[in-house]
Amino acid sequence: MNSSSSTSHDAFLLLQGPPYVASRCIQCMAPPPLTEEHIFADGAGGLLTANILCERCNRHFGRHIDAPYLKQPFIQVARNAHKLGGRRGNIPQPFEGPHTVTGPSGSVQVKLDADFKPRVIPQIKDVSITPEGGLASSFLIDASDRDKIPVIVRSKFERFFKSPQGAALGWSPQEQRRAIDQAIENYKNAPSHSTPTGEIAGQVAVDMPCLFLEAAKVAFEIAAVEDRESFVESARATHFRDLLGSVRDGTIPTRSGFDDLMHAFDAEPFSRGTSLLHHVANLANSPTHALHIAVLHEKHAVVAMFGIPFIFRNLRDTSGHGAIYSNCVERREVRYMRT
Repeated sequence: MNSSSSTSHDAFLLLQGPPYVASRCIQCMAPPPLTEEHIFADGAGGLLTANILCERCNRHFGRHIDAPYLKQPFIQVARNAHKLGGRRGNIPQPFEGPHTVTGPSGSVQVKLDADFKPRVIPQIKDVSITPEGGLASSFLIDASDRDKIPVIVRSKFERFFKSPQGAALGWSPQEQRRAIDQAIENYKNAPSHSTPTGEIAGQVAVDMPCLFLEAAKVAFEIAAVEDRESFVESARATHFRDLLGSVRDGTIPTRSGFDDLMHAFDAEPFSRGTSLLHHVANLANSPTHALHIAVLHEKHAVVAMFGIPFIFRNLRDTSGHGAIYSNCVERREVRYMRT
């Protein structure tokens, strides 16, 4: 890591090499073995890691802090925009639907894929008997699903022939197969129609306590990595351990609201953080919305993920050296500077 006090881009170095390994779990203080922890959630493009948690504490942070954070629609929008699929490679689509789109040719049910491309949800009417004694049915599918017509039609008609209404026809197995094959051929040759035009609108809710707890976890871990035992053994670290250990599913049940939660951590949204974020973004040569940032300055820590900053006051007992970490989710790199 660079020890220069310069704030030039050249001093903002790519962070490479093996991750920091603590002497014990920073959360429960248990001795090794320790596991690799993503300080910024890996599902949100986090690359900065350190071996600082035992397996049990790593599971607790992952289940009760990281997972609820990643499920937030606001975070899913950001993950979609930056194509962050996480460990399993699944890019979220918070506006997936289903949506009803109405246009000149009627209404259809659609879902949006990860690229916001609409796909028609198969809509199949029940098989019925015509006055002439034949069979009738209709269904609507996406044009890209034409290859699935045989499976869809066969399944629908086979269920019909097993029903009391279908069994009452008294058709032989051969007659049933001919009817199914004919229906498949008719549907395969049916012309395609354009999807109705329309608009899809939605809103994204922001669960600020859930986002805040992720930032609190980052502040705690960054201070432990940077200040090491001097922080881990401090009263503030003990206080953070108690609070983070009580998190359940993205909330602390004993805290009555967002303000109470921030008060417990001696933190607040960092409204003055805009200039700081732009300064770090300039150093990282990336837009703020593509960065996860952690800054240690004097006794305080500032954490911002996807452009939402919080300041944690008096996190450190002493005004030690400063540090800046930036995790760019677009270029997949971590930069570091000691100030």
